[in-house]
Amino acid sequence: MRSLKKIHTILIVTASLWLAFTGFVYGDVTTAESQTGRADTVYVAGNPDAYPIEYYDSEAGEYKGLIPKLLEEISDETGISFTYVSAGKDNVQSDLARNKQVDMVTAITSKGIKACRLTDDLSTRVITTKEKGHTKTYYIGFTDIADKKEAASIKAALSKITEEEKTGILLSIANEGRGFSSRTLYVYATLAFAVAAVAVAVLALFISKKRRKREERIELVDPETGLGNARYYQYIFDNFIGDGRRNIYNGAYFSFDGERVENLWGEHIRKGIQGIAAEYLNSITEKDEYISRVDKDSFVLLFTGGNHEESYNRARKMITGLTEKLTSSNAQWRNLFHEGVCYLSQYPDSGSESFLYNMRQAYLHAEDKELSFYLGSGKQTRDKRKREKLCRQLNDSIEKGEFELYMQFIAESSGGNICGAEVLSRWQNREYGLLKPNEYIELLRETGNILEHDFYIFEQVCRLLEKWNEPPYEHLFLTCNSTRTSASKEGFADRIREIAERYTFDRGRLILEVTEDSVAGDEECINENIKEIRNLGFNVAIDDMGAGFSALADLYDNEIEIVKLERELLVTCKKARQKQMLRDLILMIHDLGARVICEGVETKKQMDFMASLDCDFLQGYYFSRPLPSDQWDNFLASKPTVSALPLRSLKES
Repeated sequence: MRSLKKIHTILIVTASLWLAFTGFVYGDVTTAESQTGRADTVYVAGNPDAYPIEYYDSEAGEYKGLIPKLLEEISDETGISFTYVSAGKDNVQSDLARNKQVDMVTAITSKGIKACRLTDDLSTRVITTKEKGHTKTYYIGFTDIADKKEAASIKAALSKITEEEKTGILLSIANEGRGFSSRTLYVYATLAFAVAAVAVAVLALFISKKRRKREERIELVDPETGLGNARYYQYIFDNFIGDGRRNIYNGAYFSFDGERVENLWGEHIRKGIQGIAAEYLNSITEKDEYISRVDKDSFVLLFTGGNHEESYNRARKMITGLTEKLTSSNAQWRNLFHEGVCYLSQYPDSGSESFLYNMRQAYLHAEDKELSFYLGSGKQTRDKRKREKLCRQLNDSIEKGEFELYMQFIAESSGGNICGAEVLSRWQNREYGLLKPNEYIELLRETGNILEHDFYIFEQVCRLLEKWNEPPYEHLFLTCNSTRTSASKEGFADRIREIAERYTFDRGRLILEVTEDSVAGDEECINENIKEIRNLGFNVAIDDMGAGFSALADLYDNEIEIVKLERELLVTCKKARQKQMLRDLILMIHDLGARVICEGVETKKQMDFMASLDCDFLQGYYFSRPLPSDQWDNFLASKPTVSALPLRSLKES
């Protein structure tokens, strides 16, 4: 044991003397404490903290990174040697340059050029990168004491090194992390030649332990899987997938519900599934492709592809292979993973974070629809973001009066004269302009604003009818939409009464139209509200007969003044059997004491056909498109009008 300790001591002393004597020789790029010992070298002030462009490895006692490797190539090209001086953790570039202690300053930015008092003509660009979303350009510069011919040779040699070569060097650095360099291995190989084989074995053990400790601290590697981590994904995306390569790269986002798995089978199963997925995805990652574990249960593969069909097929093959791999371990894991894929070419302006968001949205869609795979698109993401913005803006849109009234006029079928109009809502959005109901009605319901919207529109119609109490519009009726969601709320009819009491007009001129909705309401409450609204003197219409069951149910359960036929009944009515059924439907509605409005009338032929079936009223583009308020007067002045009142059924007692 004493002998081994003595050998170890001799080895350390010998290593120290050797390193001091050689000045850390590394090819023709050297590190030394000061500008002594070598007159035929270019002295360099390095940047100790610009990883991976250039950094000082205190454990190895040398500069590493892209620039030291570039200097090696330049040395081979020109025969010029380089020596880093005053190496350490602190950046002393400015002091060394101002005191004219070095010939060259490396890995500096434009601010560094000024701080070191270098001139632009004595500086040359090395590489431009993106760091945390910001572009940064690194240069090397020369001080006044540099030999001008040597500086010109160095700049010329650097210009011959392509961006692809620089990228390749950076990739190797990123993949290796801050590990041991070949220089260190050279030093120990030299020592091994000088000392006994036993000492080499002891030193190798020491190196191995140091290496493992360093690898545990690698910033770009996920320690559990050995894959790149989220920072690695961001670094690769920002630095190696530039604008010129977007057309060949795609992104695949793989994930599973880890919390559910852990609740069912335990944490060890969750980790096992993560491990299987990591191993499989790493095995299918090809050259110039990058795999990362971006969070606990999610992986991203940036993969290359030819045309979209080839990329699509490969993406499908990926999730199929992963599913088979998991199923071979446990049949219950068949449908755990989902995959969302995006083509980078469809997101020309996205950075690493936004592209990750897009891939995740595609994955969430696949998960929501229980699909193993879903191909996202730029339009889908834009629509989703628009939807999210609109939801936020809806909260104060009613208070700000952003909803406007539009009108589509209704004609009697017998003569085509205007007898009323349907009042429609339009949202004059502060960002997206004028929006139609199909773009926001569901959002109003989802955000809980639909009830207030319907009351707001109802009040605007009441105000308008009060204004239209006198000629030439006093005989026209207006229909006002209320969603089924609103009509199913307790107190709905009471609020209608409270609003209407503020205005003076013939209640029979207002038809409250209960529309179809994606969510069924409380049918008993809807029926009670319809009854109370009719007791207040208002007429009631049911919308979209033919599109869903609720319209027929409302007609079955309630006294109704108007039934509106969904436009598809007219558009698809081609066969004799269909025409007979449509005629019978209108006859049935008449027998129940209600009148019929047919929507979607766009031609004279359609108008004449519906008139032949004894339909009462017609609505559609043949008579008018939806018009804003500043066009109502001109429209009505140009059209003959007629009264269709009273609408209340003659069969009522």
